[in-house]
Amino acid sequence: MEQKDLIQRTTTTIAKLLHRDFDCPVVIDGMEGDGKSIFAIKICAGIDPHFKIDRAHIVFRFGNLKKGIYALPRYAAIQDDEIGLHAFNRQAMTKFNIELVQALIVCRDQNKALVCCVPSIWILDPYIKNHRAKYWFHVYTVEYKGLPIRGFVEVRKSVPNKWGEKPYWNLLGTYRFKNLPEDIRTVYKQLKHDALQEQVDDTHDSPQKDRDAIILDALKRKIKGAEIGRVTGLSQQRISQIGKALINHP
Repeated sequence: MEQKDLIQRTTTTIAKLLHRDFDCPVVIDGMEGDGKSIFAIKICAGIDPHFKIDRAHIVFRFGNLKKGIYALPRYAAIQDDEIGLHAFNRQAMTKFNIELVQALIVCRDQNKALVCCVPSIWILDPYIKNHRAKYWFHVYTVEYKGLPIRGFVEVRKSVPNKWGEKPYWNLLGTYRFKNLPEDIRTVYKQLKHDALQEQVDDTHDSPQKDRDAIILDALKRKIKGAEIGRVTGLSQQRISQIGKALINHP
Protein backbone atom coordinates (compact mmCIF):
# COMPACT_ATOMS: atom_id res chain seq x y z
CA MET A 1 0.00 0.00 0.00
CA GLU A 2 2.69 2.51 0.98
CA GLN A 3 4.48 4.32 -1.82
CA LYS A 4 7.30 6.23 -0.16
CA ASP A 5 7.98 8.59 -3.05
CA LEU A 6 4.34 9.22 -4.05
CA ILE A 7 3.88 12.41 -2.00
CA GLN A 8 7.34 13.72 -2.87
CA ARG A 9 6.71 13.20 -6.58
CA THR A 10 3.32 14.87 -6.31
CA THR A 11 4.54 17.97 -4.43
CA THR A 12 7.52 18.28 -6.78
CA THR A 13 5.13 18.18 -9.75
CA ILE A 14 2.93 20.88 -8.20
CA ALA A 15 5.95 23.14 -7.57
CA LYS A 16 7.10 22.68 -11.18
CA LEU A 17 3.63 23.50 -12.48
CA LEU A 18 3.58 26.76 -10.51
CA HIS A 19 6.96 27.78 -11.92
CA ARG A 20 5.68 27.04 -15.42
CA ASP A 21 2.64 29.29 -14.91
CA PHE A 22 0.05 26.53 -14.44
CA ASP A 23 -2.78 26.63 -11.93
CA CYS A 24 -2.67 23.85 -9.30
CA PRO A 25 -5.15 24.14 -6.39
CA VAL A 26 -5.14 21.26 -3.87
CA VAL A 27 -8.04 19.93 -1.79
CA ILE A 28 -7.54 17.81 1.33
CA ASP A 29 -10.63 16.29 2.92
CA GLY A 30 -11.46 13.83 5.66
CA MET A 31 -13.30 13.42 8.93
CA GLU A 32 -12.53 15.58 11.96
CA GLY A 33 -9.42 14.29 13.73
CA ASP A 34 -8.16 12.16 10.82
CA GLY A 35 -5.11 14.37 10.29
CA LYS A 36 -6.05 16.74 7.42
CA SER A 37 -4.17 19.71 8.84
CA ILE A 38 -1.07 17.65 9.69
CA PHE A 39 -0.98 16.24 6.17
CA ALA A 40 -1.62 19.69 4.67
CA ILE A 41 1.45 21.03 6.46
CA LYS A 42 3.52 18.23 4.91
CA ILE A 43 2.12 19.00 1.43
CA CYS A 44 2.78 22.74 1.76
CA ALA A 45 6.32 22.11 2.98
CA GLY A 46 6.92 19.81 0.02
CA ILE A 47 5.71 22.46 -2.43
CA ASP A 48 7.33 25.47 -0.79
CA PRO A 49 10.76 25.10 0.87
CA HIS A 50 10.12 28.38 2.73
CA PHE A 51 6.81 27.27 4.26
CA LYS A 52 6.53 27.97 8.00
CA ILE A 53 4.13 27.05 10.80
CA ASP A 54 2.80 30.57 11.34
CA ARG A 55 -0.29 32.70 10.71
CA ALA A 56 1.22 34.00 7.46
CA HIS A 57 1.26 30.55 5.84
CA ILE A 58 -1.70 28.92 7.64
CA VAL A 59 -5.01 30.79 7.55
CA PHE A 60 -7.71 29.93 10.09
CA ARG A 61 -10.08 32.87 9.96
CA PHE A 62 -12.72 33.74 7.38
CA GLY A 63 -11.82 36.90 5.50
CA ASN A 64 -8.05 36.55 6.01
CA LEU A 65 -7.29 34.27 3.07
CA LYS A 66 -6.81 36.83 0.27
CA LYS A 67 -4.78 39.08 2.56
CA GLY A 68 -2.54 36.14 3.41
CA ILE A 69 -2.03 35.23 -0.24
CA TYR A 70 -0.96 38.77 -1.17
CA ALA A 71 1.53 38.85 1.71
CA LEU A 72 3.46 35.79 0.53
CA PRO A 73 6.05 35.73 -2.29
CA ARG A 74 5.42 34.17 -5.69
CA TYR A 75 5.41 30.34 -5.80
CA ALA A 76 4.58 30.15 -2.09
CA ALA A 77 2.12 27.65 -0.59
CA ILE A 78 -0.66 28.75 1.72
CA GLN A 79 -2.80 26.42 3.84
CA ASP A 80 -6.48 27.33 4.22
CA ASP A 81 -7.51 25.69 7.48
CA GLU A 82 -10.46 27.98 8.22
CA ILE A 83 -13.36 25.74 7.28
CA GLY A 84 -13.07 23.77 10.52
CA LEU A 85 -13.82 26.93 12.48
CA HIS A 86 -17.21 27.60 10.86
CA ALA A 87 -20.66 26.23 11.53
CA PHE A 88 -21.56 23.60 8.96
CA ASN A 89 -24.50 25.45 7.41
CA ARG A 90 -25.45 27.03 4.09
CA GLN A 91 -24.64 30.57 5.16
CA ALA A 92 -21.13 29.66 6.30
CA MET A 93 -20.47 27.50 3.25
CA THR A 94 -21.72 30.24 0.91
CA LYS A 95 -19.25 32.74 2.34
CA PHE A 96 -16.46 30.17 2.29
CA ASN A 97 -17.06 29.26 -1.37
CA ILE A 98 -17.14 32.91 -2.46
CA GLU A 99 -13.89 33.70 -0.68
CA LEU A 100 -12.34 30.52 -2.03
CA VAL A 101 -13.23 31.44 -5.63
CA GLN A 102 -11.63 34.86 -5.12
CA ALA A 103 -8.56 33.26 -3.53
CA LEU A 104 -8.16 30.87 -6.47
CA ILE A 105 -8.21 33.80 -8.89
CA VAL A 106 -5.48 35.59 -6.88
CA CYS A 107 -3.37 32.42 -6.58
CA ARG A 108 -3.62 31.84 -10.32
CA ASP A 109 -2.43 35.37 -11.01
CA GLN A 110 0.49 35.12 -8.58
CA ASN A 111 1.54 31.48 -9.18
CA LYS A 112 0.85 30.36 -5.62
CA ALA A 113 -0.38 27.01 -4.33
CA LEU A 114 -3.61 27.02 -2.31
CA VAL A 115 -3.97 23.91 -0.13
CA CYS A 116 -7.51 23.81 1.19
CA CYS A 117 -8.70 21.62 4.08
CA VAL A 118 -12.42 20.73 4.07
CA PRO A 119 -14.61 18.06 5.70
CA SER A 120 -15.58 16.76 2.25
CA ILE A 121 -14.74 17.81 -1.30
CA TRP A 122 -18.42 17.48 -2.16
CA ILE A 123 -19.37 20.55 -0.10
CA LEU A 124 -17.31 22.72 -2.45
CA ASP A 125 -18.92 24.62 -5.27
CA PRO A 126 -18.95 22.64 -8.57
CA TYR A 127 -16.83 25.35 -10.20
CA ILE A 128 -14.07 24.62 -7.65
CA LYS A 129 -14.22 20.83 -7.37
CA ASN A 130 -14.93 20.15 -11.05
CA HIS A 131 -12.87 22.82 -12.82
CA ARG A 132 -10.23 24.36 -10.56
CA ALA A 133 -8.94 21.69 -8.15
CA LYS A 134 -6.10 19.64 -9.65
CA TYR A 135 -5.19 17.28 -6.79
CA TRP A 136 -7.46 15.69 -4.17
CA PHE A 137 -6.03 14.03 -1.06
CA HIS A 138 -8.56 12.05 0.98
CA VAL A 139 -7.25 11.51 4.52
CA TYR A 140 -8.79 8.71 6.55
CA THR A 141 -8.45 6.47 9.62
CA VAL A 142 -8.53 2.67 9.62
CA GLU A 143 -9.41 0.32 12.44
CA TYR A 144 -7.04 -2.41 13.55
CA LYS A 145 -7.93 -4.81 16.36
CA GLY A 146 -10.65 -2.45 17.48
CA LEU A 147 -8.39 0.63 17.65
CA PRO A 148 -8.33 3.60 15.21
CA ILE A 149 -5.09 4.26 13.34
CA ARG A 150 -4.60 7.66 11.67
CA GLY A 151 -2.33 8.60 8.82
CA PHE A 152 -3.74 7.13 5.60
CA VAL A 153 -4.39 9.11 2.43
CA GLU A 154 -5.66 8.42 -1.09
CA VAL A 155 -4.02 10.57 -3.77
CA ARG A 156 -6.09 11.57 -6.79
CA LYS A 157 -5.44 13.80 -9.79
CA SER A 158 -8.08 15.54 -11.86
CA VAL A 159 -8.24 14.27 -15.45
CA PRO A 160 -10.25 16.56 -17.75
CA ASN A 161 -12.78 15.13 -20.15
CA LYS A 162 -13.32 16.40 -23.68
CA TRP A 163 -15.80 19.15 -24.51
CA GLY A 164 -15.60 20.72 -21.07
CA GLU A 165 -17.49 17.92 -19.31
CA LYS A 166 -16.99 17.16 -15.61
CA PRO A 167 -13.53 15.60 -15.09
CA TYR A 168 -12.90 12.36 -13.27
CA TRP A 169 -10.50 11.76 -10.38
CA ASN A 170 -7.76 9.27 -11.21
CA LEU A 171 -6.45 7.37 -8.17
CA LEU A 172 -2.65 7.62 -8.19
CA GLY A 173 -2.18 5.51 -5.09
CA THR A 174 -2.46 5.34 -1.31
CA TYR A 175 0.06 6.45 1.27
CA ARG A 176 0.72 6.16 5.00
CA PHE A 177 2.08 9.36 6.49
CA LYS A 178 3.69 9.95 9.88
CA ASN A 179 2.65 12.52 12.44
CA LEU A 180 4.59 15.76 12.81
CA PRO A 181 7.32 16.00 15.44
CA GLU A 182 5.93 16.97 18.86
CA ASP A 183 7.47 20.47 18.88
CA ILE A 184 6.04 21.37 15.47
CA ARG A 185 2.65 19.90 16.38
CA THR A 186 2.61 21.99 19.56
CA VAL A 187 3.22 25.19 17.59
CA TYR A 188 0.39 24.35 15.20
CA LYS A 189 -2.03 23.54 18.03
CA GLN A 190 -1.28 26.88 19.70
CA LEU A 191 -1.92 28.76 16.44
CA LYS A 192 -5.28 27.04 16.06
CA HIS A 193 -6.17 27.62 19.71
CA ASP A 194 -5.46 31.36 19.36
CA ALA A 195 -7.59 31.55 16.20
CA LEU A 196 -10.49 29.79 17.94
CA GLN A 197 -10.23 32.17 20.88
CA GLU A 198 -10.27 35.18 18.57
CA GLN A 199 -13.38 33.90 16.87
CA VAL A 200 -15.16 33.40 20.18
CA ASP A 201 -14.23 36.93 21.26
CA ASP A 202 -15.30 38.61 18.03
CA THR A 203 -18.69 40.20 17.58
CA HIS A 204 -20.07 39.37 14.14
CA ASP A 205 -22.59 41.30 12.08
CA SER A 206 -25.86 39.73 10.99
CA PRO A 207 -25.78 37.01 8.28
CA GLN A 208 -27.46 39.41 5.82
CA LYS A 209 -24.77 42.05 6.30
CA ASP A 210 -22.10 39.40 5.83
CA ARG A 211 -23.77 38.25 2.61
CA ASP A 212 -24.14 41.80 1.26
CA ALA A 213 -20.52 42.66 2.03
CA ILE A 214 -19.27 39.54 0.26
CA ILE A 215 -21.42 40.18 -2.82
CA LEU A 216 -20.32 43.82 -3.03
CA ASP A 217 -16.66 42.79 -2.72
CA ALA A 218 -17.09 40.16 -5.45
CA LEU A 219 -18.75 42.69 -7.78
CA LYS A 220 -15.98 45.23 -7.18
CA ARG A 221 -13.46 42.54 -8.11
CA LYS A 222 -15.44 42.02 -11.34
CA ILE A 223 -16.29 38.40 -10.60
CA LYS A 224 -19.13 37.44 -12.93
CA GLY A 225 -22.66 37.32 -11.58
CA ALA A 226 -23.04 33.73 -12.75
CA GLU A 227 -20.07 32.64 -10.60
CA ILE A 228 -21.42 34.56 -7.59
CA GLY A 229 -24.82 32.96 -8.15
CA ARG A 230 -23.38 29.45 -8.22
CA VAL A 231 -21.94 29.81 -4.73
CA THR A 232 -24.68 31.95 -3.12
CA GLY A 233 -27.75 30.26 -4.55
CA LEU A 234 -29.08 33.67 -5.67
CA SER A 235 -30.26 34.59 -9.15
CA GLN A 236 -28.21 37.04 -11.20
CA GLN A 237 -31.14 39.44 -11.06
CA ARG A 238 -31.17 39.34 -7.26
CA ILE A 239 -27.39 39.79 -7.13
CA SER A 240 -27.71 42.82 -9.42
CA GLN A 241 -30.43 44.28 -7.19
CA ILE A 242 -28.34 43.83 -4.05
CA GLY A 243 -25.30 45.33 -5.77
CA LYS A 244 -27.19 48.42 -6.93
CA ALA A 245 -28.73 48.92 -3.49
CA LEU A 246 -25.34 48.71 -1.78
CA ILE A 247 -23.73 51.11 -4.23
CA ASN A 248 -26.56 53.66 -3.89
CA HIS A 249 -26.82 53.24 -0.11
CA PRO A 250 -23.45 52.12 1.26
